[in-house]
Amino acid sequence: MLYELIYSSLPETPFSEDDIGLLLTEARARNADLDITGVLFFNGREFFQLLEGERDVVNRIFTSIERDARHREITVFHAGPIERRAFAEWSMAYERVEAGTSFGNWKDDLAVSADDQALHSPSLGYRLFRLLRDQPSPRYAVG
Repeated sequence: MLYELIYSSLPETPFSEDDIGLLLTEARARNADLDITGVLFFNGREFFQLLEGERDVVNRIFTSIERDARHREITVFHAGPIERRAFAEWSMAYERVEAGTSFGNWKDDLAVSADDQALHSPSLGYRLFRLLRDQPSPRYAVG
């Protein structure tokens, strides 16, 4: 069963561009091996990520993220089944978001009613994709 998980976290220490590059290299290699796709956003102080794949694999990766000393204050925004992937072409797309961007606003924009969650169509991943598509000048670093 395909599954998506969306979470946010704070870095334990400040992340430089080199740190992000290393994190992406590790994640992309692991995700490609495990057939995981998704997108990572970073605004200089907070991560916002969507992972897609088989449920047990997504949960295993998320457990490793929870144990990763680089992350703190991890908050799951959503987790649930999906019919298809929203970010199927990316083992881990990356978007450096303008400093000061509040992911809280995105969470509000993605919010769905209990009935929508039960039907789960479209998935929150697709809602996120559409939300980002409508932003001015989206910049995806494909991987």
